[in-house]
Amino acid sequence: MTAKRYLKILSSDWFGAFAVLLFCLGYFTFFERDALTNHYIVNDDAAQHIAWMHKWGEHQFTPGDPLNEVAEVIQPWGYQAVCRVVSLLFDPVELSKYLPFFTLLAATLFCFFLVKKRFGTFVAFSAAVLLAGATFERMVGFNARAFAFPLLLAFIFFWLEKRTVALSVAVVLSALFYPVALLVEFVIIGLAVMLKLLPYLRHRFRGFHFEKKKIAWIGGAMLISMVIAFTKSRQIETHEWIGQAYSKSELMSMDEFGKSGRVNFQWENKSVADVLMDDFRDRPYGFAVVLLMLGLLVAERFSNPKHRDFDQVIFSVVFAGVFLFLAAKVLLFKLFLPLRYFTYTYPVFFTLGFARLLGIRRRFWQAWLPGISLAGAMLFTVFFFYKKAGNGLVNFSGYTALYQAIDRLPGNGVIAGPPAMCDQVPLFCGRSVLFSNEACHALYFKNYWALLKPRLTDFIDAYTSPDIAEVKHFIKKYQVEYLLIDHEFFEEQEPIYFFQPLAGYHRSKLQENSGRRFALRQLPEAYFIRVNEYFSILDCKKLMD
Repeated sequence: MTAKRYLKILSSDWFGAFAVLLFCLGYFTFFERDALTNHYIVNDDAAQHIAWMHKWGEHQFTPGDPLNEVAEVIQPWGYQAVCRVVSLLFDPVELSKYLPFFTLLAATLFCFFLVKKRFGTFVAFSAAVLLAGATFERMVGFNARAFAFPLLLAFIFFWLEKRTVALSVAVVLSALFYPVALLVEFVIIGLAVMLKLLPYLRHRFRGFHFEKKKIAWIGGAMLISMVIAFTKSRQIETHEWIGQAYSKSELMSMDEFGKSGRVNFQWENKSVADVLMDDFRDRPYGFAVVLLMLGLLVAERFSNPKHRDFDQVIFSVVFAGVFLFLAAKVLLFKLFLPLRYFTYTYPVFFTLGFARLLGIRRRFWQAWLPGISLAGAMLFTVFFFYKKAGNGLVNFSGYTALYQAIDRLPGNGVIAGPPAMCDQVPLFCGRSVLFSNEACHALYFKNYWALLKPRLTDFIDAYTSPDIAEVKHFIKKYQVEYLLIDHEFFEEQEPIYFFQPLAGYHRSKLQENSGRRFALRQLPEAYFIRVNEYFSILDCKKLMD
């Protein structure tokens, strides 16, 4: 085979796609290597986003469990539909581990073909490698956010390829799967329209040609998307267990949303400069490269108009991230978390900017381009993103004996206990809990927090009380079937972790019970199921009888 024939094969679309597939498979396996071999290593958000899927399989959820109902309702409709289909093949734990491979593959393939057409196979593969390293952490766990990067890259691909129908479908899918991506796409579309109209403004749009078919498709898709987003928002706001979100003034004044709160909205209120400085401190090399690319892209923009559409998209992504970040600060929490807009635009800008930088063709640069681009991308991924391998994955093996004991428990009543112990019970055991660390994910909605907060304070009262009557009152009030006992708390008086203001409330109750005479510690051993030296389970029926 001649060298020319060999290069032709290497440059073909099918070979490039196959190379991306092999890379994604290797990177996915490397990133999730521990999770793939240990059942109890999962993304820590899985309990709040996908544990409700057990309702389609074997489970023992309490009928009418509000936490599971809320966890399902807040998910976008497209994501719910996908979960329903894949639940026929995977249980929630398996889904959270294996399905991210497909979102990674989709994002990198769109990136590869987007770049290949303009800058060649080697630059395209290098860009795909960088994109994988920069984005896969947000796909781990297969939450709805896993679709953000595939949808955004698909949108950009179809936009630059001028495939109007496919672009419109991508816009609607963004509304169905992850509205944060939809808002970024809306800003890109709006900015493109403004830039197109600007030259005609002086002449009152004389000579401007309206592409009616294109406007109809994209405009229709945007309208449908807005209806989907509005309807979903109304479903959430009118749900009995969710309700209206707290206002910005409320979020900024409540301890729940401060430095030691469940979600630090007050930290989210940073300026753009603060965010960039944090990035510089955490990732100085990445930040420096982005600044360098920005300067080179600006220079190239004025010297070579060949890739003007590509350049415009790159800067539109940056503009969308900054604009939506500032808008979300003003409309907190209406547009969700402000930093999410940097999270989902920065890596796309970084990747496409990298490709654009390598696309500046000069004699020396062109001669060494394949080796430099591939080696640079691989080295950057290995050294810069190596520490990210496994990020977002948490090892819950320390609770293995507890989960196995819960699996053997009869009944389908509510389980209560310290948040960390209950955290992954819905995911690993398919059982309902009164609350947990991750079950508090929707506390920025008034009805949900009004439901959850009394559960937490009543639990603290009962768990730290010297009076067995208070324990029985708690069990009866919430129909608790099993109460998880943390020996470390009772024997070493180590405070249980809660976010503020519950942490302060917990400490105040401990101070009230200065003698550490806990009612739960005085009960006969016959009431308990001994798990190991760390945990026991109180059979509440025995206590109440």
